[in-house]
Amino acid sequence: MNAVAQVESQLGLSIKDYDLDESMWSALTSSIFPGAKPESIIMAVEYAKARNLDIMKKPCHIVPMSVKDSKTGQSQWRDVIMPSITEHRITATRTNQYAGQDAPVFGPMVDIKFGNVVHTVPESCTVTVYRIIHGDKVPFCHTEYFEEACATVKDGGLNSMWTKRKRGQLAKCAEAGALRKAFPEEIGNEYTVEEMQGKEITVGGSELFTDTQKAIGSSVPADYQEFEDEFLSHLQNEAQYGSNRLQEAYIALPKGDCKKHFWTTYSANLKKVAELADQALSHQGETYDHSPA
Repeated sequence: MNAVAQVESQLGLSIKDYDLDESMWSALTSSIFPGAKPESIIMAVEYAKARNLDIMKKPCHIVPMSVKDSKTGQSQWRDVIMPSITEHRITATRTNQYAGQDAPVFGPMVDIKFGNVVHTVPESCTVTVYRIIHGDKVPFCHTEYFEEACATVKDGGLNSMWTKRKRGQLAKCAEAGALRKAFPEEIGNEYTVEEMQGKEITVGGSELFTDTQKAIGSSVPADYQEFEDEFLSHLQNEAQYGSNRLQEAYIALPKGDCKKHFWTTYSANLKKVAELADQALSHQGETYDHSPA
């Protein structure tokens, strides 16, 4: 049984029902959404199909998020499909009324302490997008403030992405807000993955966003986000070469609470990818009665 057949058996479906062939599934699992659960990839495919988007261009992301039940107060991690800023741009373009945008305008640089580190960051960013309404080019502006938009880790420090790309991430958030103002019916009130980093979704009552790390409290070690950012992609890649490679990569991880939390969070998914890779590797070189080899 090849990798695709095993996934189909596991999920009780056929990838052909989703207009996918084996080469597309291989690209989705190995390049576009490496390490993601098969059922989450199918969810992303359905999301894209419902919106007439090309899933191979990755208009959305599979985001592990803490989802809190407002009635019980309990949180659990789930894969959530979230649009990227690219999807907002596509939606705006499809109206044939999108008339571009100005370059981001940043506010003054200020020093703000996040956790134990003082960062020099742009205080704000304003993006103006234009829509043609009754023949007129109408501007829609949105200002996003760094301190309100940035994603932080448990100790209050900036996460790695916002540390590396302070202007870039803030500009994406400002652009998303401007596009929602200009195209409210087409985009609605949907937030992008760039805006939702480090947030939690509360369900079962009114929906609100809170800092994920505050919600899950002391269960996440300090500096865990940096640990995950540094090592997750590597282990996802190693898992695609089988269990032995995954085991070697796991052993090489720095010891400590971050490693334990990382393995608790991702081990099941990584092991499943490695098992599928083991099966695929075990069949390499085999020939069958109907094969010309």
